[in-house]
Amino acid sequence: MPQITFENIYVSYSNNKNVNHVLDDLNVVFEDGKVNVILGESGCGKTTLLRLISGGLNPSKGKVYFDDLDITNFSIRDRNIALVNQNITLYPHLNVFRNIAFPLMHTVASGDEIKERVYEVSNLLHIEHLLTRKPKQISLGQAQRVAIAKAIIKRPNVFLFDEPFSNLDEPLRLELRSELKRILINLNTTTLFVTHSIKEAMAIGDFTYIMSKGKIVEKLEAKNLLEAKSDIAKELIKNEFGEKDVFLK
Repeated sequence: MPQITFENIYVSYSNNKNVNHVLDDLNVVFEDGKVNVILGESGCGKTTLLRLISGGLNPSKGKVYFDDLDITNFSIRDRNIALVNQNITLYPHLNVFRNIAFPLMHTVASGDEIKERVYEVSNLLHIEHLLTRKPKQISLGQAQRVAIAKAIIKRPNVFLFDEPFSNLDEPLRLELRSELKRILINLNTTTLFVTHSIKEAMAIGDFTYIMSKGKIVEKLEAKNLLEAKSDIAKELIKNEFGEKDVFLK
């Protein structure tokens, strides 16, 4: 699975006479086969970063690489990316089986292979008993499991998760977070996971990249996140855990 490299990346938007730099000379390498968590406050450029990787946005300047391959101008379909975000997108007229299978419908996969892969990912996510139901007949948490299954069945080179659990209540977030971590360890696929939660970053990540104002200001192993030195990390820790000296050292 590819290592992802951003080289001198700029993303800017013009507003009348003003230029807004969303990403400002961003240089970063995301580890291959690992869960790379992008942590930062709202508006720091996290989602923009994912859009550059997925092909939904081209940089104003700079290059994006998968290993040594420059994919900056590749189309979305040529990148073999799977994206899961907070807005669950399932087809209401299709049952769960067909929703999961949909990414394979226009590929060379045979009917038997599609069936086998649907059962494989549904078992992985413990939703095999839901395959005949329509989206309106399942819970929000189950729907997010189906969305994750749709991503996994593609067997992508890269997984992108844009705050996928932010619309769920805390007990369900904890449950799905644990399940997803287990799955990602087994799949060994390069993953970028966007969040603003310290707890989520520590629970799911291998590495954490702390982002502020369009730049990566710090990188460390997720398990060492409470030892972060950057001001923005300390602020996020304080906001989530409160005024406790142990977290701010």
